[in-house]
Amino acid sequence: MGSLVIVGGRLGDRFGCRRLFLIGLAGFTLCSLADALAGSPFELVASRTGQGVFGGLLIPQGFVLLMRVIPRESMGRVFGLFGPLIAVSSLSGPVVAGLLIEADPFGLSWRSVFLLNVLSGVLTLAAGLRVIPPFGGDGSIRIRPASCRRSTWPPSRRAFRPAAFCPACSSPWASLRHAR
Repeated sequence: MGSLVIVGGRLGDRFGCRRLFLIGLAGFTLCSLADALAGSPFELVASRTGQGVFGGLLIPQGFVLLMRVIPRESMGRVFGLFGPLIAVSSLSGPVVAGLLIEADPFGLSWRSVFLLNVLSGVLTLAAGLRVIPPFGGDGSIRIRPASCRRSTWPPSRRAFRPAAFCPACSSPWASLRHAR
């Protein structure tokens, strides 16, 4: 997801941050539903990957919307709250998920965690459609596929190759020496 944030930000510049925020949120929510309905590990991994892709669209638009909607003189206070809220959500997310799995509502086991994402995504999408002001994009901005590919793929594929596929490597760390 992290490498897609750059591309997501650029797409938001071109097509509008509101539109990309809502698309990212809708996609993340649908992928959460796919997570909950996954019938195999492959399906779960595929839908989690989709969550990462849509999260890459969603996150940069959230920052842009904050900067466009919040008055400049209040920005320090907003980001002063934003950091601790992110920390609390990062810490409480796994705890709430564990409690939800332990409670096993309706016999859903781990699937209830993703259904909670679906509920919060649907509510946030409904609110976003009503509250987020329209911000158009700049159609003159060009997005180059080669640049997108470079920003989302490791800069040196050889540096990330497992040692088993590197005949000159005797240990996993040796592949890094041969990556130059």
